[in-house]
Amino acid sequence: MGKNVFTTLEEKELESLRQKMIEAAELHGIEHPLVLHYSQKVDQKHNKLLELKPKNKSLPSVPYSSQRTWQII
Repeated sequence: MGKNVFTTLEEKELESLRQKMIEAAELHGIEHPLVLHYSQKVDQKHNKLLELKPKNKSLPSVPYSSQRTWQII
């Protein structure tokens, strides 16, 4: 089956917000309040999209242990 129309609309809205954020950053600088506003809207929309997507059962449902350490060489 194809994508849910609602999800596609949400994805287009997310992309539109992301583009506005980029344009605001280019025009006003990355620390401008308008850029922060768009960044927060992008985060909210992204979180909403994640809730709408079906969960992938093949991925682990529990995060990996935080006890792991990495060595940079």
